[in-house]
Amino acid sequence: MAQVTTQRSVLCEGVGAFCCRLIEYCSRSGTATCFPAESLLFDRPLAASLAEARLDTICFSIDDFGGTADAVRRKRVAFVKVRRVLENVLTGRGGANDRRSRYARPYSILQAVEIKGPEDGVAVLSSEKIDLLYNEVRRGGWTKGFSLLASSLPFDEVLLLDNVVNGGFVGWKLLLDLSGIRRALIVETLLGNITESFALHCGEVHTLHFDQRILECVVERLKEKKIENVTHGRLDGGKDLPFVDNSFDLIVVHDMGVVFQYLDGGAAHKEKLKWFLGETRRLLAESGTLYLSFGNRLGLYNLFHRTRRGSGVATPGSERELFSMYEVKRVLRESGLNSFKFYAANPSIEEMRQIRRLCSPMDFSWREKGGSRGVKAAIKDYFKSSGICAQAFVVTASTSGGAGFLEQIIDYSGLGEKGCKIKDFKLGNVPIAILESDENKVRDGGFVVRLPLDKERIGLCKRNADTLSLLAEMKWEGVGISRPWKKTYNGLTFFVEDKIAGVSARDNLGASFADCFTNIADYLIDMHLRTARRATLTADSFVRLFEPYKSFLESNLDKADGGRLGSFERFVRTRLVGAELPKVLQHGDLSLENVLVDPETASVNGIIDWEFSEHEGLPFIDCLQLIASKRRVQQRKTLGDIFATVILPLRFDALEKNFVERYVEALGIDRNLLAPLAIISWLHHIVRKVRFQFLWSHPEWKENGIAGPFRVVRSLYL
Repeated sequence: MAQVTTQRSVLCEGVGAFCCRLIEYCSRSGTATCFPAESLLFDRPLAASLAEARLDTICFSIDDFGGTADAVRRKRVAFVKVRRVLENVLTGRGGANDRRSRYARPYSILQAVEIKGPEDGVAVLSSEKIDLLYNEVRRGGWTKGFSLLASSLPFDEVLLLDNVVNGGFVGWKLLLDLSGIRRALIVETLLGNITESFALHCGEVHTLHFDQRILECVVERLKEKKIENVTHGRLDGGKDLPFVDNSFDLIVVHDMGVVFQYLDGGAAHKEKLKWFLGETRRLLAESGTLYLSFGNRLGLYNLFHRTRRGSGVATPGSERELFSMYEVKRVLRESGLNSFKFYAANPSIEEMRQIRRLCSPMDFSWREKGGSRGVKAAIKDYFKSSGICAQAFVVTASTSGGAGFLEQIIDYSGLGEKGCKIKDFKLGNVPIAILESDENKVRDGGFVVRLPLDKERIGLCKRNADTLSLLAEMKWEGVGISRPWKKTYNGLTFFVEDKIAGVSARDNLGASFADCFTNIADYLIDMHLRTARRATLTADSFVRLFEPYKSFLESNLDKADGGRLGSFERFVRTRLVGAELPKVLQHGDLSLENVLVDPETASVNGIIDWEFSEHEGLPFIDCLQLIASKRRVQQRKTLGDIFATVILPLRFDALEKNFVERYVEALGIDRNLLAPLAIISWLHHIVRKVRFQFLWSHPEWKENGIAGPFRVVRSLYL
């Protein structure tokens, strides 16, 4: 990639996420950053933000189309057309019909960096990152190699990379019935996410990849996880897929847009679509299922189609979309696939929070329009109006059709009679589907279906269900308890529970937030009093508690700090061992997001997501986690900063201090134990809550989340 040497510049590379905040930062600091070229053209707030930044230079690159000479030629043609579109939009020459021209500003320089060959292209990430990942994985294996890559990137890039690796398999893809799948074919467009998930549920999995480097990384990933029922191959564009007819019960194509970027052969997109769907139909067993996923309809490949007539002006809506849903349905029918369903999924709540953090220039006036709920609604509306929702087809080869996976859950669980509908999907430690129904038989709150993808997450779901069952036995009057059902359908485990009405306490940050926080504090004190059992913490119990924390610190502290680990452990041990403490029902992840309240009265309706709970946990941990969540929302600081400045030094504001005093008095906790319990709360967060992520390996996270708070403990207590 060519280096940008001008004082202020933006590097547009590949297909990525919205980065308005990065543009804002670039404008202030004069440093280079990256964002997707197509978003510049079709995302109004992004175009407005870029225009307001008044940058001197704009650079961009084009994704790889394959390794053939024709692919390189087509990429260069696309490069010229995208540059023309950028020039027209950014200099205000897009014409009267261009809806983004009013955001344009004149630029003194418009520099485009041409990609000279396919070796500079990308398949999932940028070629530079893929090269780094490939080299590190070859030297140290998947886990160590990925950690080394993460530690070499800016933290904002690691956040996005972590989402690519851990969040690629979203909940609504489990609309597929995975029970009884003997052979599955996966056209993989990520870093093994899809393959790994299906390999845990299907008998035999075959994958096709676009990039040899990514393929080798995925092989290492599966080998480390001891997944042995997967064979791999390269997708050779334009050639028939190398399998016999009717050989797969399930075929999954994760992103059709990426697939068609890499299908080479010179055919028009209609012929490519017809050929590819015909091939999948040939390979599909008579009672099999074909799953097709479509990304952003305004993606980069669609951009080339829109601008190829030479005008160089992007005019969304003026031309028929490439691979429109109508066209795909028509070709599916022509291929003999008549029974299919179409699903459109909005971004998950977590994705919206990511977007809100990145897109501060978006003028949603969220403080005046319903707080966080207002910005979520605005982003949802924005996504819908922009047509950027994810789209998927679930196709059955037989003409008789068949119920989807979630429909089978509904029937099997007795939750309703075909009246339930899927309202929403959310990502987290476990993907979940929200079900609602128009039938009177179904409660107003609806149902939550938890869809664990592996044994570890099945364990998390089971812990959540066990804790909900315990709460239900308490017969807590006036409090919503989500009653769980554990179900197994042909070997596939899922968990169903009542959906508690209300909104997240995070969304209730208006004038009544003090009352809302006080109500949550009362709720927590009441719950811990109901479950408290006084006991003395023995030396053996302390070793079992502290050993995982000690091992984590030994692996992540430098020599200077690691040398003080002995005195650190002695401080905590001498104060806790032999102390009499109330053992309580510990939530383990008590944030405002996990507390549901009545939006009118601010009263607590219930607490959700008990995956990290302990039935005989330490007191005060949930109390401090709730305070940390409050500070994070109000002050927009990282949890590392909050632990270092608020939790570990026990430095609370008036509202928090009142909560702590009432909690300590009600539970009968010795105030001399608050400091070591605060340390345990910090250790609980950094060790248990980040184990599903790669962020812990990044130097910035280590400094902010581990080393900084550790030095605070040293200065205060050692």
